[in-house]
Amino acid sequence: MSDIQVSDLPDELQPIARIVGIEKAMRYAKLFGGVTIIILASWNDTDDWNDDMNDMVQFFGQKNALKIFSEMKGGYVVLPNCKKLFAKLMAKEIKLARMDGNKVKELARKYGIHQRRIHQIMNTTHVEEAKSRQTGLF
Repeated sequence: MSDIQVSDLPDELQPIARIVGIEKAMRYAKLFGGVTIIILASWNDTDDWNDDMNDMVQFFGQKNALKIFSEMKGGYVVLPNCKKLFAKLMAKEIKLARMDGNKVKELARKYGIHQRRIHQIMNTTHVEEAKSRQTGLF
């Protein structure tokens, strides 16, 4: 995940990633993706926090959660599940592992996908690379 930039993430996740880091923001999206998070406009005490805010405190810690609350207060976010991004990252990991000599069967077990999907990922990757190297004919 080291080559992912904040700008690669869905817009809704970027403010969180800028505060807590990309990896932690992506883990949060993986766990809570697909839900609407509501951040209250004002709160005087931790007793005033809603369930969404309490979940964020538990996940990110109070210091980071308070920074997120300050940036997003009075708003809500429909937290993306980042399925496309996770699939793209998985494909990249599979490609690298396959190039390192890992067997298709082992990779299929590791990622919980069919061997045929490993071959599709490898073929798609090769096609994309070939297209990026080609120059325009016209």
